[in-house]
Amino acid sequence: YVLIYDESISYLTRITVLRSLSRLANENKSLSKELAQEIAGQLLRGLDDRVVNVRMIAAKGLEEMAVALEKGYAEGKVMPALEQIVTTDVDDDCKFFAQQAIDAFSG
Repeated sequence: YVLIYDESISYLTRITVLRSLSRLANENKSLSKELAQEIAGQLLRGLDDRVVNVRMIAAKGLEEMAVALEKGYAEGKVMPALEQIVTTDVDDDCKFFAQQAIDAFSG
């Protein structure tokens, strides 16, 4: 999936990869810590995409993973990235979904 994401020129392909990874994480209740962090890492990469829709899907995916990720990883990697989106992204929808994800990790 990483290779498909990296080589894709279509934002729709990148969205499909992120949604697939997010679905995998949410459907598999016995997800290992390592796999959960790898999936989260790919979703975090999506937050930096140049296309707004990809960033929104990445934020939604992270929100859905709030219960699957360890607190230390969430606080050290996920929350700072989401907070950066909330404060610096030019798109209000991206900011909204990033804030939703922050709320999911906080509550």
